[in-house]
Amino acid sequence: YLARPVYEVEVEVADTLQALEEVRLTGEVVDGEGSVVSIYNGTVEIEVFDSSTPGRLDELPYEQLGGTLFRGRVPVNAGHFVARFLVPKDITYRAVSGSISAYAWSGVGPAAFGRVEGLVLTGTTERANPDDAGPQVHIGFRGVADFESGDVVRSLPVLLVSLSDSSGINVTGSIGHDIELTLDGQTSSLTRLYQPEEGTYQSGGLEYQLPELETGEHELSLRAWDNYNNTTRETVRFRIEPSRPEIADLRIYPHPVVDEAHLTFETHVRLDRIRVQIFSLSGRLVDSFEGDGARGFHQLAWRPPLDLANGTYLCHVTAIAGAGSGATATVPAVVMR
Repeated sequence: YLARPVYEVEVEVADTLQALEEVRLTGEVVDGEGSVVSIYNGTVEIEVFDSSTPGRLDELPYEQLGGTLFRGRVPVNAGHFVARFLVPKDITYRAVSGSISAYAWSGVGPAAFGRVEGLVLTGTTERANPDDAGPQVHIGFRGVADFESGDVVRSLPVLLVSLSDSSGINVTGSIGHDIELTLDGQTSSLTRLYQPEEGTYQSGGLEYQLPELETGEHELSLRAWDNYNNTTRETVRFRIEPSRPEIADLRIYPHPVVDEAHLTFETHVRLDRIRVQIFSLSGRLVDSFEGDGARGFHQLAWRPPLDLANGTYLCHVTAIAGAGSGATATVPAVVMR
């Protein structure tokens, strides 16, 4: 059996949705008897779908779920929640199979799920506010405070994008209306990564791990659309410079060391080589070896020399990346045979 949530979500919304209409949606988390769970406090994620369409696969009929019109999160307080969203211009007009799903969770209670089907999607509201301005787009990178075009970023940069618009951001993914990233001439869609801020449909953001980039200057642009299909493109340049390696989470295991131990650590850049030196507490070098370089997690085996006396030693690790670029870290090691 499917592990269905214990509670259900009941959603109240108009049965007809029009393009550019602001919709108010209310809901409740209820138990198996249909009573509101008044002690339920948490978050509900709502996704609104365009009309489904009939399809056929090898003579088997099926319903193809419609594209996303809105997704977002709002708080659940005492079992109740309220959400608002703007119906985008990109809907399937004169269709009758729209739907809404809602999934709620709490840190202390069971999950809840509910669904509304058979929504009518037709026409454009007469109450639409005029809007001819595209979204506001802000581009940044993790670890770079107050990024400005031309700044230096890490070799494996994480893109941070914030978007806002009074009419909401278009997430339908319809042809030509994607949230579109262009990096050095290569274009990809980031629409599925966009998440509105909790409690609002008018602003949100996304994070995206860029691929490994060569040293030098790069150009990045991001294009987004609002629900009225107004668009904005923001372009920035940034530079990748050779990064100094950093050794993180240096550990030795098992410890104390008997016959063999492993030194483990992580680096965020690709290494050329790794040098390990073992010193006594008086500073005398008692053993040394080298390992191959890589990026990410490293594990190096150390077998203490047979004539090495029991006691405490210092394992000194040097990570080398490029000419003269290196980092060091030290961890104590107790040898006990």
